Amino acid sequence: MNCTAEDVRIAGATTVAVVQGCSGPSGLARVEVSVSLEIGAAKRYDIGLYLATDSGDAVNGTCFKEYLPPPLAPSPTNADLATGFGPYWDGGSSEVSAGDTCGDAEQNDVLVEPVVRLVSEAADPQSYAVLELPCRDSDANGFLDFDYCSGWRQNANYLCTGIAEAGIPGNASKCKCGTVNLDVPVPTQEAAGLTVSKTVMLAGGTCGTDDVPGPFETSVGSSVVYCYSVTASGTPATNRYVANVSLVDDMGTPGDAGDDQTITLSGLSDLDGGGTANDLQAGATATGQSTVVQVP
Repeated sequence: MNCTAEDVRIAGATTVAVVQGCSGPSGLARVEVSVSLEIGAAKRYDIGLYLATDSGDAVNGTCFKEYLPPPLAPSPTNADLATGFGPYWDGGSSEVSAGDTCGDAEQNDVLVEPVVRLVSEAADPQSYAVLELPCRDSDANGFLDFDYCSGWRQNANYLCTGIAEAGIPGNASKCKCGTVNLDVPVPTQEAAGLTVSKTVMLAGGTCGTDDVPGPFETSVGSSVVYCYSVTASGTPATNRYVANVSLVDDMGTPGDAGDDQTITLSGLSDLDGGGTANDLQAGATATGQSTVVQVP
């Protein structure tokens, strides 16, 4: 899909209820919402919406799907279209509309009011669903946002009998993706601080078991390995994760890069969505060890 069309887009979203607010950027919100659809073409059919629930782009990943369910009507009023549960327009041809259960929309619908849809429970199209959304604030305006895509068919000759068949683009361009803001605050947090500890063990030992936290004596020429722990302060509720964590040990010789070691750390993850596991959650610890070092 290239999603270049502008025929059906979410013009705005309303937070109906906040079941659980955001404690910070790493939190999870639980909200009830309704969305307003703007129709940019004369007639569009079998409209569906995909709301990203994993901080993704709504093309890939996990989404909540919604459509325009029954009741349907051949001539809904603007008041009908503003309720959030219809009836929506049944724009199918006479031989199809008798069995078609997917709502359509036309451009004239939005001259007075947009087409409003409450995001509903699958079992009851007139009851709000509780959406679980990561507390993402991609535009840094202090409020939660999520990505969506809408899809539709441009012809009325398809018999759409439920949500599984709605929202399927009539061709690769018949979809629209964008970002929606909700008036749910996302508190800002200070980034966690880092504490690094280094211990030593005889080569062949196991870091965390055989490493020695206190004074350590061995003979010249002995083989040792250094163990490292990198801990981020705070908790996910109080502090942001630390991004792009790396560790280099200069082996006690500042200014001499010849014996420096870059330490591979275990326990990092991809928290910023950059595709590399190099971030450390607040309160978490990453560990690593050096290669074998000869005691001078």
